[in-house]
Amino acid sequence: MTREDAAALLCHFLVFFNVADRSWAISQNLIVGGRDYDGNDLTCPISYALLDAYFEMNLPQPILSVKLHKNTPDKMYRELGRFFFSPGVLTPSLFNDDSLFPILEAKGVDREDLESYSVAGCQEPLIRGKDNANTTNSWLNLPKILELTLSGGVSTITGKKLCDFEKIPANELLPRLREKFYENVESAVVSMANAANGASRALSNLRVPFLSCFMSGLDYGYDTRDTEHQGTKYNGSGCLIHGLSVVADSLIAVDHLLRERPEDADRLINALANNFEGDDELRKYLLSCPKFGNNIPEVDAEAAEIANRVSDLINNTKNYLGNTFRADWSSPTTHLTYGYWVGAMPSGRPARDMMNYGVDPLYGSADSGLGMRMLSNMALPFSKMCGGYASHLGIDPKYFPAEELADKGMQFKERVIEPLFFNPSAEGIQPFYLYVNVTTPETLRKLLKDPKKYAPSGVYIVRIHGTFVNFLDLSPDVQEDIIRRLDPSSTANIGGNE
Repeated sequence: MTREDAAALLCHFLVFFNVADRSWAISQNLIVGGRDYDGNDLTCPISYALLDAYFEMNLPQPILSVKLHKNTPDKMYRELGRFFFSPGVLTPSLFNDDSLFPILEAKGVDREDLESYSVAGCQEPLIRGKDNANTTNSWLNLPKILELTLSGGVSTITGKKLCDFEKIPANELLPRLREKFYENVESAVVSMANAANGASRALSNLRVPFLSCFMSGLDYGYDTRDTEHQGTKYNGSGCLIHGLSVVADSLIAVDHLLRERPEDADRLINALANNFEGDDELRKYLLSCPKFGNNIPEVDAEAAEIANRVSDLINNTKNYLGNTFRADWSSPTTHLTYGYWVGAMPSGRPARDMMNYGVDPLYGSADSGLGMRMLSNMALPFSKMCGGYASHLGIDPKYFPAEELADKGMQFKERVIEPLFFNPSAEGIQPFYLYVNVTTPETLRKLLKDPKKYAPSGVYIVRIHGTFVNFLDLSPDVQEDIIRRLDPSSTANIGGNE
């Protein structure tokens, strides 16, 4: 069959995944490309036919992902150029097989299963047909734990006592803030695991025999959801962890305050309780302290330490079958909803503001260029993020000056993918997931102002976490979040030496 005929059939195939008006109800994920255990490329003619079908249909579902590795042919990058640099067209998620293989193997995945890893919905890696996919079983809000640590268990949003965290005077608490924070994280994780395992047991009352037949049920004789017997070869519960850079920025800000203005310890606690009302000077000082995403060693090391310790804690916590939870540093728009219930932070972030997205810096805090942001990113322990993570780049298309879309795809490989995924100077496991929106805030604001002019079909696809959606269908809050996180200053040097 020709590539053209195969693509035409696949267009019909894609239609069956789309549900309801907004077409994002099922979060299925189709993947092309990749490698086998020995590093041989698995890209084949059907990979390119499927790309043709996606580009033709431009539907919000199913999600398209591409597995990359050091031997991915340039043809794949050239084919991807049309997706990244055509306004309003979907852009695929990108996975780094060279990093994910050792991560999954260290987690117990057999060698022969590695090339069959798939993705649950957004970015959570699992083995196709052999994993129960309990990937978003639990959620953890680190900035809320920090808030309650500073307030003695009282929510600064509602004034209610939420937990029995110890109330300690500011001059005693702040020098011991890390110690108390991690103690409270451990306590919160115990409660989280109990709740998550209870939810899994409740869900197990709704058996899924048909699905189980495709998920090792015929081999094991148990339902995929069985909480007493393992009905799939691989089984683990995911925990989505929120607020990495907000906590890192906050702990570093407290360090600077204690060194430079120790007399303001009580003032800080009062300012946080009152959302900085009447104390703009202190907030400006806190905002001026070092922030993650600017290649500043002390704050990057802090973020890495948080990610290491919390990942270890989650990855050693047991689910209902005695298997470990999986640390997943992602936030599918929940950085907005969770942030709404988090009070003011020592980083200078005000109450009810969003938290940082995934492992990225908080919007607006990385202003030293994309190169510096990526160097901060590379300091994180990706080897421990076995449940996945989220990272987004908002990229201005003007920094890819090639005339042809295929040539822009090669520039994208050289300027973004190779330095991030396959950097020869980087040590250890390198990043393994990324998605991008190649556009500008001005473009999206023009679209919102005159959608009939800039999107006459009524569809303008953008990325939001692991899925792509029609930007015009999103709520105003989510639209604004996407625009703000495009963060043009973080791409200021994408065409330079960085």
